[in-house]
Amino acid sequence: MADSSAQVSGSATAARSSDQDAKVELRRTTGLSKRVRRGPGWPMYLLLGVIALFFLVPLVFMVVGAFKPDHLVLAEGNTIRAFWPTQASFDNFVSAFVRARFGRLFLNSVIISTFTVGIGLIVNSMFGYGL
Repeated sequence: MADSSAQVSGSATAARSSDQDAKVELRRTTGLSKRVRRGPGWPMYLLLGVIALFFLVPLVFMVVGAFKPDHLVLAEGNTIRAFWPTQASFDNFVSAFVRARFGRLFLNSVIISTFTVGIGLIVNSMFGYGL
């Protein structure tokens, strides 16, 4: 009984040893044993942060401006208050939906999408059956 447990532990040790040998060989052949790879340093993160701000500031200005009355959008454009609505309202959204007849445009999109998906299902089902 002791012999069989010794064989099992011996085979497990041999398996671990061969795995370690394979890892060492992989490191040796790829050159990863001495070189430690580091990520980009703080200058790269600083540059990426500046680029992110460059693209996000106009988007924030646009979203905040959508909630302001028309006369305040450009009046506060040169101050820090441009990025915080002082008199928030949804009047601009209501006006845009009414002027653009959004309900009709949305209904047109639903009708076109429904017919496109329906025709695509029929045609693609026929092609799929043929394959």
